[in-house]
Amino acid sequence: MKENRKAYASLCSAMLIFGTIAIFRRNIPFSSGLLAFSRGLLGGVFLLVFVAVKHHRMEKVEKKQLALLILSGAIIGVDWILLFEAYNCTTVAVATMCFYMQPTIVILLSPVLFREKLSVKKGLCALAAILGMVFVSGVAEGAPPGAQDAKGIAFGLAAAVLYAATVIINKKIEVEDAYEKTIVQLLSAAAVLSGNALFALLAALCITAVLPVHAGAVDLPLTSRAAVLMEKTTGQMLFAQNEHEKLEPASVTKIMTLLLTMDAIDSGALAYDDVVTVSANAAGMGGSQVFLAEGEQITVEELLKCVCVSSGNDAAVALAEKVAGVTELFVEQMNNRARGLGMDDTHFANPTGLTAAGHVTSAYDIALMSRELLTKHPDIRNFTTIWTDSIRNGTFDLANTNKLIRWYDGATGLKTGYTASAGYCISATAEREGMELIAVVMKGETSDKRNTDAKALLNYGFSAYTLVSAAPEEPLPALPVTMGEAEQVGLTLPETGVTAVVEKAQASSLEYRVDLPETLAAPIQQGQQVGTLTLCSGDTEVLTVPILAAESVPGRSWGRMFTDLLKQAVFLA
Repeated sequence: MKENRKAYASLCSAMLIFGTIAIFRRNIPFSSGLLAFSRGLLGGVFLLVFVAVKHHRMEKVEKKQLALLILSGAIIGVDWILLFEAYNCTTVAVATMCFYMQPTIVILLSPVLFREKLSVKKGLCALAAILGMVFVSGVAEGAPPGAQDAKGIAFGLAAAVLYAATVIINKKIEVEDAYEKTIVQLLSAAAVLSGNALFALLAALCITAVLPVHAGAVDLPLTSRAAVLMEKTTGQMLFAQNEHEKLEPASVTKIMTLLLTMDAIDSGALAYDDVVTVSANAAGMGGSQVFLAEGEQITVEELLKCVCVSSGNDAAVALAEKVAGVTELFVEQMNNRARGLGMDDTHFANPTGLTAAGHVTSAYDIALMSRELLTKHPDIRNFTTIWTDSIRNGTFDLANTNKLIRWYDGATGLKTGYTASAGYCISATAEREGMELIAVVMKGETSDKRNTDAKALLNYGFSAYTLVSAAPEEPLPALPVTMGEAEQVGLTLPETGVTAVVEKAQASSLEYRVDLPETLAAPIQQGQQVGTLTLCSGDTEVLTVPILAAESVPGRSWGRMFTDLLKQAVFLA
């Protein structure tokens, strides 16, 4: 009885420790494979050191028992990756519930594998667990879960099956030393995962093939009112929720302020080292500020830093007055720029985002101006990626209001915002493997929930999509020309618009289709469209790009045609 109580206490302690994994996993911006590998390696090394310090002597293990330990460790490694992917794809509650179906699986298999009696009590408990998983996952709500949730459920259940397998194998292992068993299993898991977790990846690919993710169908568990996920290069929307609802943007407004300032710098009308004398109007701004004093002199570069890092309202107004002379004219320029970008849901009343009548925009419009800022002025990242800095010769410290800059892998910006009426807003940008995403969240309930939603959007985008080029690896062949000064013309593709965002599952099956005439009749103008190149995934056309003439080819003159005919006649004679 005493041993049973000790066993139950150990089990409860282990489950309590294990149950906190999801909290850490959702806040660590690394791949599931890297996390699982690190877990196995660090755990194994820690126990080796612990055993050495305790002077614990480990016994020699028989080959058969060692093989079982290594096998169970390898399965555990794959199991971890599937579990971590479940946490990425669906809510922690659903993923955890699915994973903890493993005791139920063991209970149901025990009569077959170990000849253990399946009592009525055990059967009822197993049934209750299954029903609980069904209700918690949302399967019983009448509508099928989103593709991403379905994938998370599949990963969680697959992890449960593998964990149940390790429990069954452990029943056959006769090694009594718990330290020895755990060390071998952890290091075996790390060894498997060091080879890129082949089995886990295969399992993930199988699940992905069965449950493909579609941008329009995905249902992310967001708590914020409106959200948009956009890919920067193509402008393609990957997720949208109430994307055109007109809401207050708070300090996210300052993206437009930054855009107009950078426009002025790139045009030569303004320079980073230009000195700005702070007006009484700028110094009197409330809300977030860097406490500029009337008459204080500060450079444009420092003001940009104050806006991007500390969201200084006083700094934003100082920039507005430097660019346009007066705030009212700057606001007019803001609205003109917005109209030029197609921001039809937007009207600005000030350059700061402080609450004002009629000052509204939408998640979609914020994504548009964020894309414009990043595309036209990539140098803005020099400011938006600053975590901490200072102004006034190091006497005044700045700390970024966007905590994702520190804690999200690949974060590049962009701007946070908060007022009591607007709620918590953010335009969060991040870049991985050459693809930059823009995640806009509006009217979040808290700062943490806003950031969680932004991370969920970015994680979804990076896990489900990739950026591909429509340009073939081999150069396009020259095309024969009739009745021209040249016998052929070179072909080229546009400088822009040759990339596309595709689901990662599609990337390996992409094919090119080139449609060109057999010949072209002169005259031909440089840049003239002469054909098309289509990027396809099976029967689906992903992107169509015009094929252009690389140079001009004038038509032959009558004199040139007569000379050519004469040469042919002489040659034939």
